Amino acid sequence: MRRMTSLCIALLLLCGALYAESLPEGWEVWPWELGATAEIRADGEIKYQGTSSLAIVNPTGTLAVVLPTVRLTPGQAYVFKAWLRTDLKAGQEAHLALALYDAEGNYLEEAQSQSLSGQTEWKQVKVQVRAAKAAKASLCCRVWGAGEGAVWFDQLGMEAVQPFERVQIPAGGFESQDFAVKAEPLRLNPRILGQRFYIWTELSRSPETGWQNKDRARIDLSANFSSGPSVWLQLHGMDSTTDFYNQRNLAPSFGIRAFTLSDKFKYQTSTLNWNFGRLWLDYSPFILTLTDDERGRYTVRPGASLENIPFAGGNLACFVFPEGQNFAWGSRYRLQREEAALAVTLFNRQQALTISERDAAANFNYKLKDGKVTLDLAQQAQGTGKAAKAALAAYESSLAPFSYKLRYFNFASDFDPPYRDKMPQYSSESRSVTKWNVVDRYRGKQGYGFTIDCKEKTFGGTVDLDSWREEAGQRYRLLGSASTNVRDYALSASALSKGHQTVDLYGTRKYLQDYLRLEAGARRSFKLPLPITGGIAYRLEKYQGATETVNTVYGEYKVPSGYLQGLKLGLGLEDNSLLAKPRAYVETGWTLPNRVSVYWRHYTSEVRNQAPHFDPEREKYLDYDNQLYIKFSASFSR
Repeated sequence: MRRMTSLCIALLLLCGALYAESLPEGWEVWPWELGATAEIRADGEIKYQGTSSLAIVNPTGTLAVVLPTVRLTPGQAYVFKAWLRTDLKAGQEAHLALALYDAEGNYLEEAQSQSLSGQTEWKQVKVQVRAAKAAKASLCCRVWGAGEGAVWFDQLGMEAVQPFERVQIPAGGFESQDFAVKAEPLRLNPRILGQRFYIWTELSRSPETGWQNKDRARIDLSANFSSGPSVWLQLHGMDSTTDFYNQRNLAPSFGIRAFTLSDKFKYQTSTLNWNFGRLWLDYSPFILTLTDDERGRYTVRPGASLENIPFAGGNLACFVFPEGQNFAWGSRYRLQREEAALAVTLFNRQQALTISERDAAANFNYKLKDGKVTLDLAQQAQGTGKAAKAALAAYESSLAPFSYKLRYFNFASDFDPPYRDKMPQYSSESRSVTKWNVVDRYRGKQGYGFTIDCKEKTFGGTVDLDSWREEAGQRYRLLGSASTNVRDYALSASALSKGHQTVDLYGTRKYLQDYLRLEAGARRSFKLPLPITGGIAYRLEKYQGATETVNTVYGEYKVPSGYLQGLKLGLGLEDNSLLAKPRAYVETGWTLPNRVSVYWRHYTSEVRNQAPHFDPEREKYLDYDNQLYIKFSASFSR
């Protein structure tokens, strides 16, 4: 039993855990990521109208403040709108969302508004839907992604279009009296101390690895003095990945991972922010992004920073942090003028009195009547050698229902600043790329790109093309995806192709394909004695001289209510051209309300794989065939 200590502790702690937030009556917090939390409050200083707005600050993952059940009239068109203001970091965005349900409470679909990112002033966003079969809706004020950013929502409204009818939204103005918030100065009382405990544990098995246990735990302590600085301390422990049967000690051994002391003070007419300890510097994706995420991939640095310094009509920030016996320092300057914005970031590495590296990045964007122009320039200079340069220019616009983006890129192959955000990011669940860093996508390439998106209600699709010049000739990457609904069928298709063009001594052009993947699928729900979703899928992949085709037929059942609500059972038959005969599989997935996830997938014939990894050429995550895992992830806060 001692070998199961961490999992048991997690389950026992969960029994008494509450997700405590101060919200108007009827509103709830829905994490879209397990354990996601944020500071959620009524903000009396930043508001669009009235006495306050809803502020969501420093989210640790994707979450939303939600009004769960708003009644709709089937067949009617509705508009959900609100005013938003953002101060978000890279990788974060905020939007409105409408989740639609039928009269029995079965989920139908979700519609989203325009997403806002970065720093924006108050802007009204809208999402419009037609409730063809929907009788209920959940109104979501959502922030996507973790980071030390903030978003404000105010003056929510919803109305039927024809005939006009205003839908009542309780506390839609988020006035301060709707919040049970009581400010209290810090005393020598541990109950006043802000606490957050995060624990993550996984028990898994595959034929390749056998049984494995992985654990991680964190404790965050924060204190806000009424007339002094804020203090934040993070303890960590139980970081281990070992063979389950050979673990001798699973007891957590906590140590200090990060520390922050921060405060504000007035300088002339500006409020300056100072920070000592943990630095979160998201200044530029090209040269400087220090992140601190939930999964322990820490690139956070201890140091000091000062922000919001008024300078030359703009805003200046500066920082310094040690690098062993040496140190790094730099600054960022931002200037906003109506439709134009400029941001310049400088980064220096210092050895004694000598600067060993000097990096710089500049971003300029200008809003046009029908679009936006963006220009990024960066360079990395090491020692007395030649500077490696990077350039990215883009124009984006829209022509409903399409939005498009044209770009030119030129990145030196040796452009590799030390503290840029390393991408691509990928999802092990969807086995797909979620985000590219521009440096990783374009390093060593000079060429052009084009992206077009269609967000029409019944049809969505994306085409993304990059073409660039290398010594071997012209290369390209083409990615396309589309999805639509035909009658009761949900159809989807995607394609990824990579290749190059060469010219021989006689001027003959040869087009060579290095990689090709085609995927297509169809799904439909059937109202049998049990609600079953059935589907077919096709995949063709050409890679390293081999061609693989996979045809799959599957059926899924998800328990709609009761004690087993959300439990998914799936059966499938897969015909793989690389295998001697077809193979069947069974799949089970269940995420319990107490944040325990169970997943099991078993094939009748096993294909032994390497360790799970992301393949950048194929742009997908490769995992084991047969696997079982039980995950627990939770964040307890007061």
